[in-house]
Amino acid sequence: MNPQQLQLLQLLASANTVSGQQLGEVLGISRNAVWKHLQKLRKLGLEIKAVSGSGYQLLSPLELFDKDRILALIAQNSLQLPGQLILKMTTESSNDDLNNLPHDQHHGSVVIAEHQSAGRGRRGRTWVSPFGRNIYLSMGWEFQHGINQVAGLSLLTGVAVVKALRTFQVKDTQLKWPNDILRGSDTALAKLGGCLVEVNGDIAGPCQATIGIGLNLRLADSSQIDQSWVDLRDHESLSRNALVAEVISQLLQLLPVFSAQGLQPFIHDWNKYHAYAGKLVQLTGPETNISGIATGIDEQGGLLVSNKTGQTTIHSGEVSLFPINTHPQD
Repeated sequence: MNPQQLQLLQLLASANTVSGQQLGEVLGISRNAVWKHLQKLRKLGLEIKAVSGSGYQLLSPLELFDKDRILALIAQNSLQLPGQLILKMTTESSNDDLNNLPHDQHHGSVVIAEHQSAGRGRRGRTWVSPFGRNIYLSMGWEFQHGINQVAGLSLLTGVAVVKALRTFQVKDTQLKWPNDILRGSDTALAKLGGCLVEVNGDIAGPCQATIGIGLNLRLADSSQIDQSWVDLRDHESLSRNALVAEVISQLLQLLPVFSAQGLQPFIHDWNKYHAYAGKLVQLTGPETNISGIATGIDEQGGLLVSNKTGQTTIHSGEVSLFPINTHPQD
C-alpha cells in the first residue's frame, strides 16, 4: 500500500461520505486517480461504495492498528513485550514474516497485519483476510526442552483468546479441538477464529514456536469460505487495538506458565470452554475414524473420546471433528 492509498483510507475511515473532488484536492491528484486507488483498496476486501452525487463512503468505520496504543495498553496490564511489535499494512502471511526474522529476534516478537494475501489455516487451508476488519496476529516464543514441550500449545492459545474475548463481554465463545474458536449457541455454533502453531528447532533442544491467530471482527459475506462462520459485528464498540492488546497480554501471562509446567494448569479452563464436552462427536483423518463422547483433554493436548470399546486419546492434528446425533459405534 502506497502513501496516497493510506492517506485515502484515513480520509474515509470515519465512514462519512467524502467527495471525489475533495479527496483529489487533499491528495493532490485527479479524480480519476482517486478512482483507481479506490479500486485497488476494494481488491483488498474494503467495502467502499459510491454515493450518487456525494462521493465515496466506507460501509463501516475503520480502526487501523496503532503501535503506540497497543504497547500502552499492554503496559497498563503491567506487562512488556520481550521482542518487537511489527505492524504490516499488507503481507502474504504474518506467520511467514515472523519466521523470517533473525533467530535472536523471534522470541517475544509480534507481527500484526491489516491484510494477508496468502493467510493460511490448519491443513493448508486458505484463511480469508480482508483489509482492516479482522485480526491476523503472529507471536514468537522459544522453548528450551524440545518439540515435545510444545504439545498442546494451540489449545493454550485458544484459552488465551477466549479469556481475552470474555474481558470484553463476548461470553458466547467456546473452543473446538484442536485449534478453533467458536461462537454462538450450542445448537448454532460457527467459527469465529483459529490458531495455527508452527514449530522449528531441535527435537530435544531449543525450538521456536510461531503462534498464529486469526479472528473475525467484521467479515464481509464471502463465497471463499467453505464452512459456517461468525464475527463480532454486534459488538460495535469493541476496539481492534484494545482486543489485540488483550490477546497479547493473555499470551504474555500464560506462556511462561506453559513453558514451565506444560498444559496441565490449563486443562480445567480448556474443558470449561470446550464446545463439545460430554457430546457425541465423529473424528476422521488419514488413519482415524472414530465416534464417541468427547470427555476432555490430557496433559499433551490429546482429545479423550469414550465409546463402547473404552477410552481413546486422539493426538493427530490432521483429524477433523464433527458433532453427530447418533449413538457411538463400536
